[in-house]
Amino acid sequence: ACATGQEPYSISMVAQEFVEANPSARGAKISIVATDISSTALALAKKGEYELFALGRGLSKHRQEKFFSKVKEGVWQVNQNVRACVLFKGINLL
Repeated sequence: ACATGQEPYSISMVAQEFVEANPSARGAKISIVATDISSTALALAKKGEYELFALGRGLSKHRQEKFFSKVKEGVWQVNQNVRACVLFKGINLL
């Protein structure tokens, strides 16, 4: 139940940082499957756009600058390299 994608994108960021810090992991393919029952939530998650207020809840300034790009005033989008690691699927976990 990934809702609007913050959790799987966070996992993708941490995984990419791990690969960067560990030369033996270079070339590793990161693949994260994120599911939710709500097609509306999944559409928002796939866009990967978040208001600055939402980013300020637990995301360091360093990660914001490294993994996000400003798309308009007050809205930032997760960079393509982070989004590319996450596959969103509509699934009912029950």
